[in-house]
Amino acid sequence: MNKTKAMSALYMPHYGITTIVMTSHDKLELYLKDFKDDGLHLLPPMRRQFIFNQVKSHLLKEDAYFNLNPDEASRTNPRWSSFCDDCLELAALDLYLFGKPIPLIHPDSYAKGIASNPQEAALISRPTLVEGITIQRRDH
Repeated sequence: MNKTKAMSALYMPHYGITTIVMTSHDKLELYLKDFKDDGLHLLPPMRRQFIFNQVKSHLLKEDAYFNLNPDEASRTNPRWSSFCDDCLELAALDLYLFGKPIPLIHPDSYAKGIASNPQEAALISRPTLVEGITIQRRDH
């Protein structure tokens, strides 16, 4: 039996990063489990903020690079793949360390956002809703 993975569209402009990252729900849950196992929640608040700021600062620089070099934003580029994974890490850290919800967008809003690039849209599966996670529509 072929089971389709549930996908989410992670809205990174919430962090000042001009990317929407597709991820499986399984991968998101794995990040959260790993953080729990790492014991990051035991760190003092200032140390937690420092770690979060370091990841975000790195991602803002990578985002600027990919904005200047859009042809480099490809699944075959390990730097791009790492950037997307790090975006997921940042959102998961924000939830885990500070209790802030992961910024997901509604599948309809996502579909409108990728319509301008049909080649990429054809490669990406449409996100599915996550039970119990509030999502935002970005077209209103």
